[in-house]
Amino acid sequence: MTDQNEHDELAALRMLVENSTDMLSRHTPTGTYTYVSPACRELLGYEPEELLGRSAYDLFHPDDLAAVSANHDEVLEQPDVRTIVYRIRHRDGHYIWFETTSHAVRDPRDGEIVEIQTSSRDVTRRVEAETRLRRSEQQFRLAMEHAPIGMALVGLDGSFLEVNDQLAHVVGRTAAELRTLRFQDITHPDDLDADLAYVQQLLDGEIDRYSMAKRYIRADGSIIWVLLSGSLVRDVDGSPDHFVAQIQDISQQILQEEGLRAANEALERLVNEDLLTGLATRRAVLRALDSELTRDDRHGRGVAVMLADVDRFKRVNDRHGHAEGDRVLRDIASVVPGAVRQVDVVGRFGGEELLVVLPEVAAPAALSIAERVRTQVSTHVSSPDGPVTVSIGVAVRRPAESAEQLIARADQALYRAKRAGRDNVQGEAPAPKA
Repeated sequence: MTDQNEHDELAALRMLVENSTDMLSRHTPTGTYTYVSPACRELLGYEPEELLGRSAYDLFHPDDLAAVSANHDEVLEQPDVRTIVYRIRHRDGHYIWFETTSHAVRDPRDGEIVEIQTSSRDVTRRVEAETRLRRSEQQFRLAMEHAPIGMALVGLDGSFLEVNDQLAHVVGRTAAELRTLRFQDITHPDDLDADLAYVQQLLDGEIDRYSMAKRYIRADGSIIWVLLSGSLVRDVDGSPDHFVAQIQDISQQILQEEGLRAANEALERLVNEDLLTGLATRRAVLRALDSELTRDDRHGRGVAVMLADVDRFKRVNDRHGHAEGDRVLRDIASVVPGAVRQVDVVGRFGGEELLVVLPEVAAPAALSIAERVRTQVSTHVSSPDGPVTVSIGVAVRRPAESAEQLIARADQALYRAKRAGRDNVQGEAPAPKA
């Protein structure tokens, strides 16, 4: 019965060996095959009998002989199992990558090595994948090292895992110093919330990448503007692993844009704000009038204009000089806006003339505003000759009347005020609507 059990166990073991997808083999201590399992057909293209009596060294890639020989020596010298990855020649001549686990079998009587047993499998795909990964990582590191912009691998907590020299240069710190910091530590406080919001969107899967202009605080405390592009790298299971950041210095661009914006603002002021008085320019006040006329065409709420002229202004210039005349105009410009409504637009129409646009107003109210302006000027503005006065003409728009026609009627009313003795307000009631 015992013999039958042993026979059954050997049969089961033989079946296991014969059907294993790994190539199982036995060698002499010098490496000659004494047994090869059938898996060699699939792995190497040989029949097992073709390998018996051959040295395994005949099949190894020349470039791997030294490594395999050193591993063989270790197998002979060490009692533990040794594993090595190397290339072995297929019957058709191409090489495949083998991973072989070996151990020496010793005679229990004298400890002498009687054979070496191995188990080998094809790991070509794994090795090629690892090679591609290493090559990809090497290419990435080379690209990162030589990139003209800053690059970094950033941990999920914001810590700098890897940085290139360009990023260190941009933020004014060493690469070693950056690796002790988080991006939160060098981001301007006013930009941090927006940056963190984008980071959370990446983690939540709402976006794949983002770009934003932000500020970094350099080691010396100075501020630098950068264009940050960020993306998230995930593990094979989809869980977040780390961020990739690209950082480009745009400080000069920002400065140029700010300079251009300041220039445009200055030009806008030049176009819309009279340099002497600070009031609206002729162009700006006419544009405001056109806008109110359009609104009146739509809603019929009324528009009036007031044309004011400084009385005897030429005499002020002739007697006391243009500097005194300019001062008088500035004083008038400081008084008139306070005498009209907030919705009214006051502009310098030309020389010593002011044009005031009065939206949504009827004739009595327009005349009342004009009278208030006249009173405020005569009360608060003076020249060496005494109080300064203004004559004012008021016109309320007639149906479909143009800006030129409306201003012309206000001008006629102004001349009536001058002929009435100056320091006077004259108006004209609107014609009845058709």
